[in-house]
Amino acid sequence: MTAANQHRIAIGVVTYQRPIGLRRTLDGIADMDLAGLGTEISIVVVDNDPDLSARVVVDGFRAASHLEVTYQAEPRRGIPFARNTAVQAAGAVDFIAWIDDDEVPVPTWLRHILDAERRFGGDVLIGPSEPRFPPGTPKWVGAAGVFERRRFATGSTIPANYARTSGVLIRRSSLPQRDAVFREDLRFTGGSDRALFLEMEGAGARFVWVDEAVVLELVPESRTRPRWIFQRAYRIGVSKSTTSTDRAGVRVRAARVAVGSRKIVLGLLVAMLGWRHGRAAAARGLWQCFHGAGLVAGALGLRYHEYRRHHGI
Repeated sequence: MTAANQHRIAIGVVTYQRPIGLRRTLDGIADMDLAGLGTEISIVVVDNDPDLSARVVVDGFRAASHLEVTYQAEPRRGIPFARNTAVQAAGAVDFIAWIDDDEVPVPTWLRHILDAERRFGGDVLIGPSEPRFPPGTPKWVGAAGVFERRRFATGSTIPANYARTSGVLIRRSSLPQRDAVFREDLRFTGGSDRALFLEMEGAGARFVWVDEAVVLELVPESRTRPRWIFQRAYRIGVSKSTTSTDRAGVRVRAARVAVGSRKIVLGLLVAMLGWRHGRAAAARGLWQCFHGAGLVAGALGLRYHEYRRHHGI
């Protein structure tokens, strides 16, 4: 591949007070197998901390790395603000990728993504995020499967609601042509990425799954506790309803309430019956129950401030 037809890729990393996690993420990007790919890689780190705590991490990494790294401060608290800053800082690239600051790509992540883009096309290409739990995590946390997401065969066209800004590659030209690509009114409730992907799907963008393109999610101990796990289920439900019904009529909201209510009932039944088989089975039912409650709450206009508490280091 010649310089004229290289892929220019900017990898966006949004971070907030997680210096160790950020350095692991950056080191993981630097360790990717890029030989022969014909890619021009740059990294855009957006620091969402007004105290600019990530600057020293980025400076240290830049000094030791061969990759181009841009550091941008975004003092307005909220992931959509930071994501929009990253898009603007990425400049004229062909693709924008996203990796969270609690994730590490496997060395072949980008290679598999680009191979799938060559074979199957697509505007948004994404693979699985596999959780890695800290030592001492109760076995039921992993066995419950609540950190796992549905997986597909490589090359499958998937619905937009299975995509997220985590281990994803987005064709720059497929993004909406406006300054604020991500909806900034969703800065606290979450779901700005889901709202964007649903909008892109409506405009004709195609979403492709790449099952070999794995990123590892390093789960902190605070996120293995039952309270956080079920709050997360509720938050996801609220976010789904918020992005699906905030501009919809009464009929759509009522349908979402009905779906959520069924999940609550079924989840309670699963939890009660599953308790005989252990905590993992009961947790799966409770997760569904809390998820259903979030769907109902979001459809009724209630919001959940996801980012009141910070997790990780």
